[in-house]
Amino acid sequence: MTDSDKADDAQGKALVVFAGAEPRVAAATIAHHAGSIEAIYIHHDKGQEDKAERLRRFCARQWPRMAAVVSCEPGTDTPMSVAGRLRDWNVMRKASWIYDMSGATPPMLAGVSRVACETGARVIGVENADCIWREYEPASGGRLIPMDEPGDLPRIGDADGSDMPAYLEFVATRDAEVIWHGSRPPVRLAPSELSSIARECASNNWSWRESFAKVMGRSAPMVWDFEDMLASILQAIGVANVRVSVGVSIKDAKVAERRFDVIAIHDGEVWAFDCGADADQPDDVRPWRVFGQRIVAIRPARRATPTETRLTSRKRILLDSADCRSIFDCLSSMLSVRLPREFDALERKSLSREATSDLPVFSPSSKALQFSEAMHLGDDIYDLSAGAAIDDGPKAAPWFAAKLSRTLWSISGSLSKQVTPTEGRGRLAATLQRGKAGAEIVMFDLADNRVEWTAIVRTASSGQFAKWLAKWRNLPLFT
Repeated sequence: MTDSDKADDAQGKALVVFAGAEPRVAAATIAHHAGSIEAIYIHHDKGQEDKAERLRRFCARQWPRMAAVVSCEPGTDTPMSVAGRLRDWNVMRKASWIYDMSGATPPMLAGVSRVACETGARVIGVENADCIWREYEPASGGRLIPMDEPGDLPRIGDADGSDMPAYLEFVATRDAEVIWHGSRPPVRLAPSELSSIARECASNNWSWRESFAKVMGRSAPMVWDFEDMLASILQAIGVANVRVSVGVSIKDAKVAERRFDVIAIHDGEVWAFDCGADADQPDDVRPWRVFGQRIVAIRPARRATPTETRLTSRKRILLDSADCRSIFDCLSSMLSVRLPREFDALERKSLSREATSDLPVFSPSSKALQFSEAMHLGDDIYDLSAGAAIDDGPKAAPWFAAKLSRTLWSISGSLSKQVTPTEGRGRLAATLQRGKAGAEIVMFDLADNRVEWTAIVRTASSGQFAKWLAKWRNLPLFT
């Protein structure tokens, strides 16, 4: 260690930030240096008083042992004003100074350059929207020149592990109040455990608590639903700061609070996930804008319209039922994180349409939907729409029949004249009974033209019913 380094350590370090910086940039800069600095000085000009005070409160809550200084009166953006304020602070505290010029206007940068020349202060900052810090050296004429070999620099995610209540209060709009009552942390689970729970859920109609208990061999938490699973997944793929069921209310608004299913902080941005399960949420859209956050609406039970798909943007994202089959890949892409191989395998083996039925994933299906989707074409299929065309030329097929399950068959056809639904069902029932088909009607439906019909019948013996159908190959089942 050189003598100058020893002198720097002896006198401590201090950091200057500008209130005009983007909140996540200012927070990342302070978080990166928090372990080595004794004080932070916040420069603000007219109109930035609230931003400066919010930043000071955030520092006081997150790092209570570090002094945070905000001048009683705002400065201006002129080089002389900025330089004068920096010189005053240099007199007040003997320190090795770091100036983060992020958020400073060009006139302000000239003042920073002048004082850095005088004091030897280190100058860093984010100059573009890419949120990558650079280190600069002051030059003549109030210029700042990027250094070829910069030292240790902040990264945009350095404040991700901050206390979430303090961080959300810092970035929230002035008219918002964050409500923590009823919120809960995610259950920390390994990717392999989460993958097993999802596979189990796929087989029991997405009953999350039952699947958790069966896979983990212990009772599930009192509340464990899709949003809890999502929060644990986010934590497993590297999102450090996650909370379930966070409330937000707008001051002086005559609406109830909105509960966000999952709130996460990643790369300094607030991500709000809404899973669409609570139909009692208020219609007021203002809570969505509280954090300037990225909003992800997950709708496992429905398909997005073409318009909704076109309106999806970098900060407003809709994941519909089709997207949910590759939800892990979507999350990985959105958050720029690497996906554990267990989740990649889960998508291919348990969530894809090729691996499962057309039932939606992550969304319990109604009994009617389960019944209809559980039907599948069996080996014994009598398709006269093809057979009759081959055997008899262009003649229309008199009927179609397909085995749906061990005891259920679907049959359909058309009549030569119109009938009522009651009459049509009665004729089919009489035909089945007269021909000893060994089947009873479960459902009968007549089309609007009152000629085309569809029925589902339950058979005592599938083989007996198939033989009965064979006798009617080129004739209507009933007239």
